[in-house]
Amino acid sequence: MPGAVQPQTGVAGALEFLSRTKRGEKVNGAVLVIGGGNTAIDAALSAKRAGAADVSIVYRRSFGEMPAWPEERDAAIRGGVNFLVLTAPLDYVSDQQAD
Repeated sequence: MPGAVQPQTGVAGALEFLSRTKRGEKVNGAVLVIGGGNTAIDAALSAKRAGAADVSIVYRRSFGEMPAWPEERDAAIRGGVNFLVLTAPLDYVSDQQAD
């Protein structure tokens, strides 16, 4: 996000996040994944498997325009991932309890 200042805690790039969950790191609370590609789907499903209570993918275009493979999107839906489409995040905000 242009101009956004990444908080010290609570925000991670997808590849870093995937690496940490692959090593067994647990996740608590809610997770928002920004993007609509296969890596975003992988991050969302990994967050669910790592223990996140609520996982949503935020994507700025429509569901039909999402570049992730349809079978990946379907797996995320079956896995309990929420989709917020036609939504453009403006900034990062985390609370005091973000890890």
